[in-house]
Amino acid sequence: MAAGVSAQSTLHVPSQYSTIQAAITAAETGDVIEVAAGTYEENIVFGINGGIGKNVSIHGANPNDRPVILGYLASTGVSGVASEWTNVSIKNLVIERDGYLVYWSVLHGSGIIHDNVVFENVEFHQKGEWADGGHPIWTHGLSATTIAAGGLTFDNCTFKSDGSNTPNFFRGNFAGAGKLTIKNSNLSMTKYTSVLNLDATQGSGPQIELFNNEFTGVYVLLSRQSNVDIIENTFDNAKLILNAPFNTTVEKNTFKEMDGLYAAISIWNTYAASPMQKVEDVFITQNIFSPNILIPALTIASFDHGSDAPWSNVNLTENNLDGVSSSIVVNNEISGITLNANCNWWGTTDESAIALKISGDVDFAPWLINNDLDNPVCTGGVLPVIVKDGTTMVIKSSHTTIQAAINDATTLAGDLIEVAAGTYTETLNLGNKQLTINGAGTTQTIIDADGIPGYAIQNFAPGTIIKNLKLINAEHYGFKISGTSNIALENILVENSAKTGIDLNGVETATLTNIEVNNTVGGFGLMIGDSKDITVTNVTTSGNPWGGVTVQSKGQYYQVAVDNIVFAGSFTATDAIPFLIEQDPWEGSYSPITNVTIPAQFQFITYGLRSG
Repeated sequence: MAAGVSAQSTLHVPSQYSTIQAAITAAETGDVIEVAAGTYEENIVFGINGGIGKNVSIHGANPNDRPVILGYLASTGVSGVASEWTNVSIKNLVIERDGYLVYWSVLHGSGIIHDNVVFENVEFHQKGEWADGGHPIWTHGLSATTIAAGGLTFDNCTFKSDGSNTPNFFRGNFAGAGKLTIKNSNLSMTKYTSVLNLDATQGSGPQIELFNNEFTGVYVLLSRQSNVDIIENTFDNAKLILNAPFNTTVEKNTFKEMDGLYAAISIWNTYAASPMQKVEDVFITQNIFSPNILIPALTIASFDHGSDAPWSNVNLTENNLDGVSSSIVVNNEISGITLNANCNWWGTTDESAIALKISGDVDFAPWLINNDLDNPVCTGGVLPVIVKDGTTMVIKSSHTTIQAAINDATTLAGDLIEVAAGTYTETLNLGNKQLTINGAGTTQTIIDADGIPGYAIQNFAPGTIIKNLKLINAEHYGFKISGTSNIALENILVENSAKTGIDLNGVETATLTNIEVNNTVGGFGLMIGDSKDITVTNVTTSGNPWGGVTVQSKGQYYQVAVDNIVFAGSFTATDAIPFLIEQDPWEGSYSPITNVTIPAQFQFITYGLRSG
């Protein structure tokens, strides 16, 4: 071949070069070495004579008849210089021997860097008993291997070992802001060993993605890794071990046919206490644990952290745990930390049977009522009043009364309280928490305040929303809404209140939609007093002795000028006095009423000033 092969060229083995190593020697950065089918008994070293590794790619010519390399593939660096692989692809090969298969080594260099390195349709086959030190696939240096923005990817690859003494098959200590991806691959061993043993300094490691792989008879061990996605894999008698994971998602995987040591998923924290070495933000969701799993689905164990909490925000939700005899074991050295295991299918809806599958501090209620993970119904064991996080809609707690839900210390501003159908004999002190309370409808969710002194519903924080319920038998005012703002009532029915059914006093901005108030004993149906920017859409009143709807000003308690009161939609009032506007004097002066949109059916109104 003529000297001076140009960059981006394709070099052919064996038609142009008898060995792959000879082609590498002749190649320039960016070249592709295409290898015909056959067996090549050679070791391939990208660092020539101990020099810096070359960025050249090796492709088998035929993906269905891959060349077999009986040797290892290595990239080495020189003292003080990084060994960098950039824009390199290794495709359509079988790499086979009884020792090293691939290693990157910088024993005296400044590190190893991978940037846009892809292995595709490559079989890594460790034959026979292990003969070398180290690991079949090993990135080895004095400092962590850096995965740069272009990433390191294994796609449609096979990792397998025939030996009984193979060490960790793929071993690496990683850093960098890129991503290590292993996808669409098969990783199997003849005996339990760690097919992956990947380590990092928590918070500084690369992203890890394991997607659509088949793991058979192996341990998958990830230590101190951050930003990990383990999605749609199959673990067949294979176990996942996460040691000090951070921001990790384990989703839509299948675990099957397991026995022996550990659990299907083990979460450990064997590192000393440090802000960067804790288990935090782990989400295990929509996984299927098939029958014949004779070990726990999940074990959490932590060691030697003094007074520091060893883990937080670990979530096991919407999984099918039917096939596991012992589902969860939590061995936590610090009391007061509870695993969130809400909304899983346990193979039963019987609470006592579920409890037998659990050891340790685990919150497992509510639970799914069937195994349909695509349309989960999480109502098992749920009390009728549910508190949900207002942002994530995750269930936080459930209660027998609405007031208990309001009072719960975990119920925070912005949360949603869902109230099932039923009659709740209680009054509500909202405690100035900004909440949304949603019933099942005005014929389904009923608050009965009969015999309980005081206002029925009071202390509204700004932004409070109440909808889809009925209030009856208040011993005083029904809804007492005072000195607040941005209130919404929707689909509300009030009946038989001792005084006014819905009383707004000193309110700035409110929307009342689909409101009905009937049969107050001594009061109005709806009163809007010393308030502004109020919109009432679709109101119905009847049987209220003082009048159906009134707009009033006085200024005694709240110096809010009545302004911009809008009635829209239907206005149906069969009371003796359907609609009243009234100014009452306070300390000899009248507070104004302006911009009231009069309901359409009233062609005129009688206006007067009350003198006392």
